[in-house]
Amino acid sequence: MADDLNITGLSLGPVSPLRPGQQQTGKKQGAQPAAERFAEVLRKSIQEVAELQGKADEAIRQLLSGDLDDINEVLIAVEKADIAFNTMMQIRNKIVAAYEEIMRMQL
Repeated sequence: MADDLNITGLSLGPVSPLRPGQQQTGKKQGAQPAAERFAEVLRKSIQEVAELQGKADEAIRQLLSGDLDDINEVLIAVEKADIAFNTMMQIRNKIVAAYEEIMRMQL
């Protein structure tokens, strides 16, 4: 059963857990290579973070111009953008750490 992993509005695509003793199988027919799928997931995630930051900026502009009276909406938009950005940064840090670990491996 595959579910979409969605962290604070940041969708990371379908996730299906492996059960004990289960191995991930090779390519499915017509499936993209893993690197392309991974790059697409990252691209979409970054795009979603940028959209949330744009919405937060727009909410702040509307509040400052007087078009929006509810400060709670602005605070929620800003917090969503902040949480999504921090999540993206943690994912980036994990990717960089994994890359560095791979580079330290001896061939």
